[in-house]
Amino acid sequence: NAAQARYPSAISSEEYPYAIWTETTSEVDDWSENCSEWGGRPYFSYDEFGWYGESWRYPAEIDPFYDCTKDLWTGSVGHGYDSTTDHVSVVFDDWTRGGSYLFKSEAVEDGYIVNGFETLIVNPAHLGTDGYSSAAILSMNDNGQGLLGIDGIFAGNDMDAGTCTAPAANITCNKTAMFKITDNFGQSWYGDQSAFDFYYVPDEVFDDILSTWPNTDVDPCTGEISEIDNFWSWYEFDMRVDGDGNPHIVMS
Repeated sequence: NAAQARYPSAISSEEYPYAIWTETTSEVDDWSENCSEWGGRPYFSYDEFGWYGESWRYPAEIDPFYDCTKDLWTGSVGHGYDSTTDHVSVVFDDWTRGGSYLFKSEAVEDGYIVNGFETLIVNPAHLGTDGYSSAAILSMNDNGQGLLGIDGIFAGNDMDAGTCTAPAANITCNKTAMFKITDNFGQSWYGDQSAFDFYYVPDEVFDDILSTWPNTDVDPCTGEISEIDNFWSWYEFDMRVDGDGNPHIVMS
């Protein structure tokens, strides 16, 4: 009874509503010790008769080349339409291999999404201490402009040891918004080549924001006074691209 829809997402085209989710498959009897820890396997479904058709398709694979070494979770979906074709991209974090993997539709036929091979879009070797960077999220518009980002730390930032060395020391030692940009519905992605092809919010931006804030914060319940002299981002964040391709970021 392992099959349960976890981390669901939804998108819609003019013709079809879609649901995307992950199921754990590691509890099957023939699961090998060489397989992934949780067996995260992503699926999608859609109403084959269109909106309000009440005929949802039997779940189909997001990854047509899935094998048991993969462990794909916390999917985020981007969708755009260029007047003739639907374009769907989905990014998943892999809880066993590490990193984030992107799937891009090669075609959408009568609602059915045909995906190709996975692409490692966020390499864990480019990030700092494991567990301090968020899952990847994705946003796309109808012009093919999109962003894929995380709230994270760069390689060289060792949170356990409390040290920050190169390459992070040459980029930022803070946790920040990191994102890549596409202008062709996810066929290719680009960013700052000196920061592992990520654009990022630099320290100067946060310093400018902090300069407009008060220097202290008073707890209304206890009266305790805390000094505000630096910043640190937690895991609550969102990134979206607007109709003109401009990124918009909200962070805690």
